[in-house]
Amino acid sequence: MKGWLKNSNNTLYKIILFSVYWFFAIIYRNKIYCKSHIPEGAAILAANHVSFYDPPLLSISTPYEVHFLARKTLFDVPLFGRLIRRLNAHPVSGRAQDVTVFKTIVRLMRDGKKVIIFPEGKRSVNGDLQPMKPGVAMLIARTGAAVVPTYLHGTFAVWPSKKKLPKIFGKTACVFGKPLYFSSDTPQEEISSHIEKAIVDLKAWYENGARGPI
Repeated sequence: MKGWLKNSNNTLYKIILFSVYWFFAIIYRNKIYCKSHIPEGAAILAANHVSFYDPPLLSISTPYEVHFLARKTLFDVPLFGRLIRRLNAHPVSGRAQDVTVFKTIVRLMRDGKKVIIFPEGKRSVNGDLQPMKPGVAMLIARTGAAVVPTYLHGTFAVWPSKKKLPKIFGKTACVFGKPLYFSSDTPQEEISSHIEKAIVDLKAWYENGARGPI
């Protein structure tokens, strides 16, 4: 936990994430790999998405305060909406090509924030990596920020999308890859291909024993 949540003054965020950190550490024996790959300043954390557990697991695995996007309708839920807003959630309609999504990401990047993005757009129903949604690559290119490919392991096994409640046992892990950088004129297909390959390679590295350099 040394060096955890650098440059954060959000007391509620710290308290809740500290609790969630130990929940995953004790219940799911969570392991974190290569968090030194996360650069200082603005960055997009691009991860596979298979479970409701993915946002909190990724959030507690970084040494920095992070922001994420959430459906507008969630903010209409009494108390819950106010809570997730305090935890750095930002309301969007859900489509990467929407102007509001782009403006939100650009603003956060200009402020030097870390933002979680799930390029697949929604949870995978079978645990496999799905194609990136149209517009995500364009959004990434135009921000000019570093993209940290991230592989989340075990969340599908303990809480797949078709289950209402999670299992109270299992093993999870979060693996951070080296940051990727793209110029504004990089073709979207190339961006998608690089990010998808990076996540697949991280998955293979972990499943082969998590040994050697990434």
